[in-house]
Amino acid sequence: MTNYGTIIRNVFANLHNYNYPQQDSSTGLYSYDDGATWLDLNVNGLGSRVNSINFYSGDIFVGTDSSGVFFSSDFGGNWVNANLGLSDEKIKGMIVHRDGFLFCGTENEGIFIADLNPLNINDINSASGTFSLYQNYPNPFNSTTIINYAIHRESHVILEVYNLLAKKLRIWSMK
Repeated sequence: MTNYGTIIRNVFANLHNYNYPQQDSSTGLYSYDDGATWLDLNVNGLGSRVNSINFYSGDIFVGTDSSGVFFSSDFGGNWVNANLGLSDEKIKGMIVHRDGFLFCGTENEGIFIADLNPLNINDINSASGTFSLYQNYPNPFNSTTIINYAIHRESHVILEVYNLLAKKLRIWSMK
């Protein structure tokens, strides 16, 4: 199978519109060896049928009908929810771009984009020495909340505040 000269080595067949003999939530087959072997896509426990599947950097990504996006690093043995920031969990289509960006077409919220590339995190000892971040007051966070911190040498500080859904609420930058 080719795509304008590119060999596609991972193939997926979505069977949710057919009478599939298994009466569980497994709704697809996949091959990782050019179609020589077909394996059942084990999506038991996701609670939703699979509408789309993509492969990136050895991981399988699935977009489901009502549970959002999941990925597996062990050929479907275990699934991890990957819905950080996704407000509409009805995935109608999904593409992983070769640069590592996941594009999900959702039913009601348009296109959701996520960067799948790992973050570059420097070792805290080599980046800025030690620091202390103290409990904010009052808690829960509001417009009068005070955040105390201490750094042990002069440095540029960036403080970012997120909500429980991983949405960035505010950024402070201090020199």
